[in-house]
Amino acid sequence: MPSYILHDVKWKVTKGGTWIWLQRGGTGGGGIFSLSPPNAEAVKSATAEEQAAFTDIIFPQGYVSVASGHYNYLKSTGYCVSSNSIGLGDRYGGGILCQESLRVLKVWSTNFHTATAPSLRVEVWLNNTESGISEQATRDPDITQLVNFHAIANLFASKQG
Repeated sequence: MPSYILHDVKWKVTKGGTWIWLQRGGTGGGGIFSLSPPNAEAVKSATAEEQAAFTDIIFPQGYVSVASGHYNYLKSTGYCVSSNSIGLGDRYGGGILCQESLRVLKVWSTNFHTATAPSLRVEVWLNNTESGISEQATRDPDITQLVNFHAIANLFASKQG
């Protein structure tokens, strides 16, 4: 899954249409576009009036990332919406727009067989409080997802995840 981190990019568009094409096919969708941490922080810390003045960024007001619409679980975070739901699906390839920066996490494994490999359970606690990691022992995760096993090439490929 390619990731594109946009730093100090000035987006100049003179006509409508699709701005971002997100991969479709065998991997179920791929690609993440995000503003760099300093650029994302500038957008997130700006007032609504200041954000409206950001006319040269690729994302609509208040958003700093987009990922494939395949990743519907992102909408359950409260930070992301379907670009279709806000009338911008054609522009963002039906992707998911997020108010937080997104990054790819890859977990590799070995010696599994495609037919019998277990799914990986991923639990995420959003750090909304000062208590930090100790919060994990006292409340349920904000997001839980089972990620299916994936093998590249043959059944016993050296790259599995």
